[in-house]
Amino acid sequence: MDTVVAAFLEGAAAEIGEHYPLLQISDIYSVVAYYLRHQTEVAKMTAFAYQRVKAN
Repeated sequence: MDTVVAAFLEGAAAEIGEHYPLLQISDIYSVVAYYLRHQTEVAKMTAFAYQRVKAN
């Protein structure tokens, strides 16, 4: 999810399928749609995950 959201924020959501061929374009856009509806929650989740990685 982080990778797809990051690509979307950089303006390259459609191109992510080229880099990750196992992802279906419909799944990529589903992630983007979820992100757009839940930006605050996704930001919190991403920050939490980043802090856990950083702590280890």
